[in-house]
Amino acid sequence: DSPVSIYSYAITAKSKDGFTVSFSGDMESENYKLNWIVQKY
Repeated sequence: DSPVSIYSYAITAKSKDGFTVSFSGDMESENYKLNWIVQKY
């Protein structure tokens, strides 16, 4: 989509099998992706 929309987010639930992300607003379309990485400390 153009122009690109940027949303803030919060991780609202975590488990060993996954996580839930809540975005700051409604998505303008279903054409979106979430890039993420897991780091071991």
